[in-house]
Amino acid sequence: MRLLLFALAAGWVWYLNRRYTPKTLLARRAQCPVTHDMIALRLCQITAFLISILTVAETPLPLVILGLFLYVAGQILILCAVIVNPYFLPTIQPPPVVIKHGVYKHLRHPGYVGHMVSLTGVWLIWTAPCALVPLLGFIGLLCWRAYKENGVVRPKSWNASFSPSASSSSSALPPSGGTSEI
Repeated sequence: MRLLLFALAAGWVWYLNRRYTPKTLLARRAQCPVTHDMIALRLCQITAFLISILTVAETPLPLVILGLFLYVAGQILILCAVIVNPYFLPTIQPPPVVIKHGVYKHLRHPGYVGHMVSLTGVWLIWTAPCALVPLLGFIGLLCWRAYKENGVVRPKSWNASFSPSASSSSSALPPSGGTSEI
């Protein structure tokens, strides 16, 4: 039953991505060079996913439903970030314009947060303890990329209260108002 529910959710997410991801963004994304951190992210993601699915463990139905909700919510957050940001690419480089509306009004890195939430949801669906290692590696790599991106994309509108040193951490959540110029 879990596999059927997950397949239905994944199919729906796939349809939404195919329907709403801008074609120009897909063309630019295909031209991006593959970096070591991107390879490590995908390996952690695939490993956590496969271990979660292949491990036979009985998961209570409320955890399965919560996991499905988190998976779909994370994927929708990623899709919202892709729709709002025409420079949503896997490479870390300064964009011509930094986005300040949509989900970027509330999160610095909605794509990273969406990936974290989504893969955590997949883990909850199957609750495989050994999949926590690649899951935590994936989350750690995303946090590192967010920190690295904060150093590259630093708009002038970020004031002292918005700097990573002023907040308790360099999290994906801004203290208020968004991150950028549009």
